Amino acid sequence: ALTANKIFWQFLEAKNLWSDSQLRYHFGALALEASEHIATEDISDLDGAFTYQVILPESHPISFVGAQRRPELWSPAADGFGSLFHEFMAWIKTPEDQAEALHKITTHYYLDKDLAEALEASVQSVLLDPQLSALFDGTDRVHCEQSIITPEGVLRPDRINYHQDGSYSLIDYKTGAPKPQDEAQISQYAQALTAMGFSLRQKLLVYLKDSPIVVKNL
Repeated sequence: ALTANKIFWQFLEAKNLWSDSQLRYHFGALALEASEHIATEDISDLDGAFTYQVILPESHPISFVGAQRRPELWSPAADGFGSLFHEFMAWIKTPEDQAEALHKITTHYYLDKDLAEALEASVQSVLLDPQLSALFDGTDRVHCEQSIITPEGVLRPDRINYHQDGSYSLIDYKTGAPKPQDEAQISQYAQALTAMGFSLRQKLLVYLKDSPIVVKNL
């Protein structure tokens, strides 16, 4: 899910500023007028004099404003559409979850009717695909966007179906054009799950850019 914390973390990563041990980040310069109480040369020592308020994402009303204000960010051809689609699919274990998930994402991001319909159509193309529909029938235990901790870092597969025979299936959704690293990424997920004692049944890359969608079984 896209949260304020996740976006801030991605910003720090892009700027090479992220550190697991650092809890406070400073940007810009503190500008105060010198007075009889605070000398200009002492401004650098004022950090401890200020109270910092921490607000968790769930406790404030901040959210992304969607297509009506910035349609170029949320159109099916934009990167933002991929983020919306992944969040939508993270709520769907079976087709019965689709209506509630659509309501959540539409109201949270203030999506207009056309964009909501485009998202719903993309989701339907997955749920109704002959190679994928059985994975949404409710018989498997399912994890969507769940973290896997490995020695190399944290992995977050889009969807894992754990079958009753002890095997698993992986699904990784791609809203853009195919890239060479796509297969390496899903193979890394599979290696982590196999190391945990599960047996691989199938790895599925789902490309949604074209219609009909393309399902690549590796």
